[in-house]
Amino acid sequence: MSGGLIVILTGGVSRRMGQPKALLPLYPGAGINFLQRIESLTEGLGAQRVVVSSLPSEQLCTQLPVVPQERPELGQLCSLLLGWQAFGEDKDWVMSFPVDHPYVRRSTVESLVEAVKAYPRASMWCPSYRKKGGHPVVFAKSLRPKLLSSPLELGARPVVRSLGEARRWVETEDPAVLWDADTPELYQRFSHMFLAEERSL
Repeated sequence: MSGGLIVILTGGVSRRMGQPKALLPLYPGAGINFLQRIESLTEGLGAQRVVVSSLPSEQLCTQLPVVPQERPELGQLCSLLLGWQAFGEDKDWVMSFPVDHPYVRRSTVESLVEAVKAYPRASMWCPSYRKKGGHPVVFAKSLRPKLLSSPLELGARPVVRSLGEARRWVETEDPAVLWDADTPELYQRFSHMFLAEERSL
């Protein structure tokens, strides 16, 4: 394998949150924001990383390459394909990591990368918690043509639903794969749950 690419998606308009999610503190008073947390989670996995963002790169304060998303209204699939085209055409797999899922565990991300190696015939690898699928997800290189032809307004859903057994589920003990911090209310809820879990360790 020639390795993978991790695309951190911060290209949305954040209408429901009301402010850029990438810059939100992990929890109120935290010293790191959503983007920095995901950078930490994905470091040292043997994969190239890129950020796709609708924000100016200087606002992100990241050392990772940034691909500008000039049309955030086109959605996550558009942002994923921008990052894939810029840096990942030669990669065997691409991880799609939405910035509003910063609470997942490092072990979950590692398990996904390990599953890619353990089940190379799959076309997609998805984390699940109690049989419910979550994020981040990994796409095989072979899916790129289908994703390119998928209508952007529908996202990756039509392609994903067509995969059948080619989609490999990676069962985890990590509820945060389901935590989409997309509104102020959900942000408060999930950040408090994250802190409670951290304090119990």
